Amino acid sequence: MNDYIECPECKCHVSCDKEVCTWCSASLKTQGADRQFSLGRSKFYSKEYEAALVSFEKATELNPHHHYAWTAKATTLKQLGKEEDISDNLNRMQDINVKYSSVWYDMGKYLYKIEHHGESVSALMQTIEKEPNHPKAWALLVDAFGKTANNKKIKDIFSRALDQNSSNAALWYNLGRSLLELEKYHMALTAFDKSIDLDPDHPKIWGLMVNTLSKSGKSDMVDEYVRKVLEKKPKKPYTWSTFAEALERLGLYERALEVYEGGMEIFNEEKTFFVGRGQVLTKLGKYEAAIVDIERAIEMGLNRLNRVK
Repeated sequence: MNDYIECPECKCHVSCDKEVCTWCSASLKTQGADRQFSLGRSKFYSKEYEAALVSFEKATELNPHHHYAWTAKATTLKQLGKEEDISDNLNRMQDINVKYSSVWYDMGKYLYKIEHHGESVSALMQTIEKEPNHPKAWALLVDAFGKTANNKKIKDIFSRALDQNSSNAALWYNLGRSLLELEKYHMALTAFDKSIDLDPDHPKIWGLMVNTLSKSGKSDMVDEYVRKVLEKKPKKPYTWSTFAEALERLGLYERALEVYEGGMEIFNEEKTFFVGRGQVLTKLGKYEAAIVDIERAIEMGLNRLNRVK
């Protein structure tokens, strides 16, 4: 049975079997595409891959900008062993100029997953063309170039990101993580610096920065970031504690102590700070002070328990 909709243009109630105005026609095509996609997904999960492919193809014909049908079609082609047709699928997307960045990103992510790295790059480049501030596409592009050991392309895409000068902290954080994985430490440090400046409250960024400094042989710069966190005063306790823990893992106990104490100036009732500082004091051989902190943490825990009761 056809779904009925009210058209804001002609105020009619129409169905697929009636000649309709432009708005109604477009709406019905969208509905039809969604139905075909749902049917294709059902067929796919039933392992009726040929039937699923037909439905996904119809969905892209009815709505060339469908959010999910293109990647679903590529996934089905993979299941059918028709990987050579995946390139044609991507070419059709490019010919149509699919307009949504999310469609391109999903396709790029899937192509990366199945190790079609060159095609993944093409889809991800389309993603950042459509949405230059996409928080994940730049990082995945770097990963894809890393898989092909194309160092020049990694540098080029990083330079392009710098030129873009995005104000999206997540973009720089994700990009920094990818560069760190590829041991591109200088670029990773630059990306993490930008992320810190844009969002000093990110719970993991400070610890990653310290790890990157350590791996790149720049541990002498740790003091600079301890000073920086004390200046920026992150507003989330977890941000302070993860930074201090990272310093502790590297054996930088005095620096970890500074970070805990900086956090305590803002969050003087944060139990995890007393526990963490107590552990660091123990490693520094300051046992009496450590006991005071641990006892304080226990007391705070009991007080909270009593309040709950």
